Amino acid sequence: MTDTLCSIFSQEEFVSNVQVALHTAIEESGITRQQLATKMGVHIVTLNRMFGAGHNLTVRRVAEICYHLGIKPEMVIK
Repeated sequence: MTDTLCSIFSQEEFVSNVQVALHTAIEESGITRQQLATKMGVHIVTLNRMFGAGHNLTVRRVAEICYHLGIKPEMVIK
């Protein structure tokens, strides 16, 4: 596997891990995606797209989602 392919795979794996962690946090929070979308001031379709394949959530958007879920995001770089 080329270095470029390894880099792309690593990126996609990280994005997927973030999306899964956020999805889990939403479920554990007890609020619906519709309620979260309303809190964020976005349409439910927009929120659902954020969790779709190929979408790249920004760090700011992750922080915003966490804020509205009442959790504090943490990052560990190893």
